[in-house]
Amino acid sequence: MEVFGLAKLEGQLKNGGRKPELFLNAMVFFLDEDQLGVVEDALSFALGCVDGKTQAARKASCLTLITECYIEQQKNKKEG
Repeated sequence: MEVFGLAKLEGQLKNGGRKPELFLNAMVFFLDEDQLGVVEDALSFALGCVDGKTQAARKASCLTLITECYIEQQKNKKEG
């Protein structure tokens, strides 16, 4: 899907009468081959730890879980 198509979709979601806390936020990353491999490996490990109705929802949950773990690790480094 083109970037313009995503922007149009985002506008439709915001105007769709949904509650604000249900809005979806899009993030786009451009990765080289090595980065893609690392991200795919991390997601594959985390997929068994999350629930979601769709593949996209499960990947979003995985990314959130991985990020939370990283943040916690950094906090522990600063404290220790």
